[in-house]
Amino acid sequence: MTARPLVHRLISPALAVALACPTVAATALTPARAHAAAPADDEAALAEAREMFERGRSKYDTFDYEGAIDVWQQAYAKVPESQAGVRNAMVYNIALAQEKAFEVDKDVAHLRQAVLLLESWVASYKAMFKKTSETEAEVAKAQARIAQLKARIEKIEAGDDTTAAPEQGAPAPGESIEFDTGYTPPPEVMREQKKAAASNKSEGFIAAGWTVAGIGGLIFLGGIGGIVGSARLSNNAGLGGSIGVTVLGAGMIATGGILLGKGYKQKQAINEGQYSVAPYFNRQGGGAAFSMRF
Repeated sequence: MTARPLVHRLISPALAVALACPTVAATALTPARAHAAAPADDEAALAEAREMFERGRSKYDTFDYEGAIDVWQQAYAKVPESQAGVRNAMVYNIALAQEKAFEVDKDVAHLRQAVLLLESWVASYKAMFKKTSETEAEVAKAQARIAQLKARIEKIEAGDDTTAAPEQGAPAPGESIEFDTGYTPPPEVMREQKKAAASNKSEGFIAAGWTVAGIGGLIFLGGIGGIVGSARLSNNAGLGGSIGVTVLGAGMIATGGILLGKGYKQKQAINEGQYSVAPYFNRQGGGAAFSMRF
């Protein structure tokens, strides 16, 4: 095998990928994590989260807002990722409890936490529901509440002690403290979302593999050239350095090969449709949700 074909085979794909998507190649070294919980485990976790939610509501109703926050945070961690509606409802519940906790101890950190949680709720709500006049109205209510909280924080930080709660108009979304918003994405939507995310990760591994292998090929060939030149000139110092460069290049080629293997393996798994199935439940009924596994 001549040097020129080797260079073309190793470098050309790498340059093409690097020019097309340099940021993908740089970030693709983080391994993909598989999300595949057994259906029975998801059902048990959801039941446990519901029980914890009720305990937290009891604390909330008796003005133990810190206790409610603690229990609801633990409940949130128990909710399977397939239960998007439940997870988002829990985020809003915790935000409300943070607001109430401020009324007890006047710690402005509670209001900052509430703002972050409500912003997260809005982002998730937009991702779950189509844009309609009704959903826009719900988002507008939440954003108005966020603006109120931010203005209140600014006043407190400026030394204004008039920290009365903002006026309550129409109930804000989630105000009633619910376990489920009543929405979980349909199974086919969740499947396509997870498939797209997994596909992006596999393409990232492949792009990174070609890039690393291509650069390693250049370094390797440079080291070989240095070895030949040093041997002709009887330059022992140069020979040692060239050997080190060659070893470095070979290591990068091997690393690139590993990344390529991982990327193509994941891509094959996606194409073969290796999914796991988990149940979901909401106020409209239930069904099955899909997740990828490799």
